Amino acid sequence: MRNPQLFGRIFNTPLLIHPAKLDAIIVGIGERFGIQDYQVKNDMAMIATGEKKRPGYKIIGGIAVIDVFGVLSHRGKMEGDSTYIYGYNDIGKAIHAAVLDGDVSGILLEMSTPGGEVPGAFELAANIKEWSAIKPIHTAISNLSASAGYLLAAATNKIGITETGVAGSIGVVMRHADISKMAKKEGITVSHIYAGSHKVDGNQFEPLSDSVRERMQAEVNYVYDLFVSTISEYRGLSSAVIRAQEAAVFTGQSAINAGLADVMATADNMLIDMQQTLSKSTTGITMTAEKKGVESGVAAQQARDEGEKTGMIAGALAERTRISAILNHDEAKGRETQAKAFAFETDMDAETAGKLLASAPKVAEPAANQGNAFENHMNALGNPDIGADADGDAQENDEQAAMKLILGGKS
Repeated sequence: MRNPQLFGRIFNTPLLIHPAKLDAIIVGIGERFGIQDYQVKNDMAMIATGEKKRPGYKIIGGIAVIDVFGVLSHRGKMEGDSTYIYGYNDIGKAIHAAVLDGDVSGILLEMSTPGGEVPGAFELAANIKEWSAIKPIHTAISNLSASAGYLLAAATNKIGITETGVAGSIGVVMRHADISKMAKKEGITVSHIYAGSHKVDGNQFEPLSDSVRERMQAEVNYVYDLFVSTISEYRGLSSAVIRAQEAAVFTGQSAINAGLADVMATADNMLIDMQQTLSKSTTGITMTAEKKGVESGVAAQQARDEGEKTGMIAGALAERTRISAILNHDEAKGRETQAKAFAFETDMDAETAGKLLASAPKVAEPAANQGNAFENHMNALGNPDIGADADGDAQENDEQAAMKLILGGKS
């Protein structure tokens, strides 16, 4: 049974996959494109056994171990003649569930994948990067972590690789199958009836034209640029260094030297290290958090007290400025009584008070009341000392004086 959908996912589309594996898939499907559903098989290379089982992962000593294996696709789980096909969506579900699992203190991804499709790869990598800030996520490369597989590994906090483990293939590949000669030999003539000049670009029944080849190359270049920049960000390598690798793969120590892995370790080594490190760090984090909580509580109260004092003084100064502006406003002359009412009995700003005073009739004040009303009022209160060198008692008196002023002289 032929499966055109699978054919379309292999040919004429950019793939983040190791070319050798792509060749194996093409040979494997041969004349048949039939696939069937399958249950995910446990392909872990580690010796340690799981204590608890969850959908998509095992918990071993507090660490969730998740297999990432086979060809990676956007969605679905399938098994063909030559490979497993594992969906990014299922991998993401397993990792996210482990992140939310209270029994899990860290996550270990065991990689055995040549990569796969572009759709879904960068999105899952971005999610892993985000989740790794919540719980530590490490990668163990016991076999192969290439192309899209390496993209996922690069998003984790730490990458371990065995002496024979392979990493890299940071590149993009696209295949086009031209079976026009074979069809002609078999006496088959294919006619395309279509609308839109690019509708059948790259079809397998005719050779690629130069314009179609250029468009496909542009698409590959776009994905490659995105791949390089993402690995550069995740691994802290320059884009020039990554491009200089020319999508090569590196084994063991060579992968570490190339900046694609961090330590030489088996999956079991990585698991034990995470169990020990996270067990110690969890206790330390708890104790530190409690200590910091007490210290931060005291500091916060001190900051509130200082802020309250500073705010009172600043408020008093602002109020004095407002009152002074109203009482000494040009329109306050001959309207001193109204100006005092605006200044001391309302929170009206000087500009508004000036407009209202301008519309009010002037009233002659008794001689005893002539002069600068604000100055007289301030002389009665005394000037608060708010300088930087004022001692505690003086500062407290200043605040009391300011509050009396704000409250209209009431204590």
